Amino acid sequence: MKIEINEVMFKKMMKAVKGAVAKYDTRPGLDYIKINVSGGIVTASSCDGITGAEMRFKALSCDCEGFDCFIKPIDFKASKSGKNIVTIERLENAAIVETPEAYGTITYNFEQPTSIAYDYDEIFSKLKNHDREVGVNSTIMQRVMQAIANVSNTRLKVAVIESKENPKEGFCIRTIDDDFTFEQFILPVRYE
Repeated sequence: MKIEINEVMFKKMMKAVKGAVAKYDTRPGLDYIKINVSGGIVTASSCDGITGAEMRFKALSCDCEGFDCFIKPIDFKASKSGKNIVTIERLENAAIVETPEAYGTITYNFEQPTSIAYDYDEIFSKLKNHDREVGVNSTIMQRVMQAIANVSNTRLKVAVIESKENPKEGFCIRTIDDDFTFEQFILPVRYE
């Protein structure tokens, strides 16, 4: 089971979802990027328990109906031409990622976890149940959130986004490009 992805799309995918991968050993199982392939569509998702990210795009080629695998974030730089291919292959107990480099190919071998403490699909399906959509300028949203983070004195740097329907549901920010869809989720803070 193997797919091929354009190197520029692979770089975008890594950049998009690696921010929501857990960075601490205290969150085992949340330090992976889940790759789901179904009908030639690749969905890369990650969740660190506070935020989540999901990106969907079409693979260049796929030799099967679909598969799931888990990989870790990879630092990757695309070539100037942007025409090289990255492959992701699912074997019995491993995922193999091959990235092109200036002088050959780098092969990453990711042993697949025997169990994941949470269900990616369940988390993301619950986060997508919203009662409304709000379009915002992403630069302004970033500036507002950064301003809140800069002035907040609390450890969690909480920003409150009001929702009249259900305040326990997460907040979703989505962007749709010609070649991909990328969703960022912010889970509500659990007050003590």
